[in-house]
This record gives sequence, structure tokens and C-alpha cells, in this order.
Amino acid sequence: MKGIGKESVGSITCWETLMQSVIWNSSARVEKEKIDKKETGKYITAGNVTEQGIFKFFSNGDLKSLLDFKDTLTEENTLCTIPFTRESKRGSIIVRNPNLAGTSHEVRVYCKGAPDFFLEKMESTGDMSYPELTSV
Repeated sequence: MKGIGKESVGSITCWETLMQSVIWNSSARVEKEKIDKKETGKYITAGNVTEQGIFKFFSNGDLKSLLDFKDTLTEENTLCTIPFTRESKRGSIIVRNPNLAGTSHEVRVYCKGAPDFFLEKMESTGDMSYPELTSV
């Protein structure tokens, strides 16, 4: 997806916003590979297979950078979690980014689920002036 990382919304790129949403809402994880209880120095994904695939896509081969970012996601910055359920077909997490304190981007709501379930609940889509995203 060439060009996505170059366009920005607020102080982070659209690509970074998507990546953060996936990481905050994922049960997949990145960990050091171990063979016979010895670390190999290689990083691998674990957990939900679908979410592992998404992690691999977003990492672009650099799983360590995803791990480094995920390590910054602390419980103290998690303001509220609404777990994903089969009944609601959606889940959300509200987080605070201390690096953006005092800006309109300090608190974010990241949701996952079927878009049709979100759209029927929305009263407004807010500011839809996101830059056009391009792909290869």
C-alpha cells in the first residue's frame, strides 16, 4: 500500500493509526522464538491466526517494531475496554496517548467488528476530511 504512510491525520500517519488500532484491539502477540527453551533471536507471532496475519502485514517483516510499540501499551493508558462478543459483533477500547497530551488526539477510541454494526449505531461520522489513501 504505497503512499499510506505519507499522509497524516493529526500528528500520526493514517498507516500508524490503522496499525495502532489493530495492535490495541488484538489478542495476537509478538514474542521471541524459542527452540528447546533457547531464544533464537527471531521474532514470531502467536495467538489468533487471523490476527497473526494482520500483524505480519502491518509489520512489513519487522515484528520487533510491533513488539516495541505493543510494549508501550500500558494498563494505565487503557481508559475503558468493551470486549468483542459474538452477540454484539463488535468490541472497543478507549486509550490515552501520553505523547499527545493536551491535544485533540490524546484520547482515541479503537473499534473492531463488522462495519454494518457500527454504521447503524452512529449518529455522526464526524470529520471525514481524511486524506485520500492510495494503493499499488
